[in-house]
Amino acid sequence: MTAELDWNVAGDAELAGAAATGDPAALAGIYDRYADRLYDFCVGMVGDRDAAADCVQEAFCMAAVDLPTLRDPAKLRPWLYSIARHQALRTLRARKRETTSDELPDEPTTDAGPDVLAARNELAELVAQAEGGLSDRDPRSFESGLPTRSDRFGACTGAWRQ
Repeated sequence: MTAELDWNVAGDAELAGAAATGDPAALAGIYDRYADRLYDFCVGMVGDRDAAADCVQEAFCMAAVDLPTLRDPAKLRPWLYSIARHQALRTLRARKRETTSDELPDEPTTDAGPDVLAARNELAELVAQAEGGLSDRDPRSFESGLPTRSDRFGACTGAWRQ
């Protein structure tokens, strides 16, 4: 019968060695020992508690996968901090790529949006096609000063005639 190690008193080298062989209790012991410290470290770097929690989670996921490649299990602590630091730096770089603007207009614009402009252009084309299809007798109504169809539609379309 083998005695189970108490991961609360075991050294980092023992924890890292056991976790590298796939012992989930050893990995849980590493997490219990270092998660809070790494979280505080990441909060100090990124300045955001949610982002820091994400960094720690990602650091432990990476550590769980890469533990078998750790050359010196006695250096578990600095290795974990290195992973957490790199993850925090990735978070900061991603944050810099985001462009935010604090400059907002004082009042909403009254300019027509792209949908309105497209509808106006389409209506203008339809009116021009309709006027092109009038008979020879109909253009006299344009000369007589009577409102034309385009004048009537112009009131609806506004700026397209300007």
